[in-house]
Amino acid sequence: MPKPSEVPHLRLVRAPEPVTSYIRPFGRDLRRTAQLVAEGLPVGSGMVVDACEPERARDLIHVATDEDVEVVLDPRSAELALPGGRVPGILSLPWAEQDVERPSAFTDARIREYAELVGQSAMEW
Repeated sequence: MPKPSEVPHLRLVRAPEPVTSYIRPFGRDLRRTAQLVAEGLPVGSGMVVDACEPERARDLIHVATDEDVEVVLDPRSAELALPGGRVPGILSLPWAEQDVERPSAFTDARIREYAELVGQSAMEW
C-alpha cells in the first residue's frame, strides 16, 4: 500500500456535470407527461421513449423537444437479444430480426445496419 505522500493527487479540469434524471413514461402516462412538460413543470432532464410506441409518444416528443427536454430512443436491444423479450410490437421494429440475435450475429455489417436503422427511426420522430 503506497504512503499518502506517494499517491498522486487528482485535479479537476472542469466542474462535474450535475446529476440529472430521466423519466420513462409508458402508455397512458405519455399524454399526461406531455401536458406537464408543456406547462413547464419539472419532469427531469430527459425522457426515454419506447421505440415500440412511436405514434403514442409523438406528442410528448414534440413538446419535450420544444421545451429543450432531451428525448432518448430506447431501441429495445436488450429485449431483442433475449428469448423472453418478444413483447408486443417488438418484431415490427425495422432493426428487429425474427430470431433472437446471438452475439455472433453482430458482424460489422450487421452493427452498421442496426445503427443506421435505429438512427433513421429516431430522425423520423
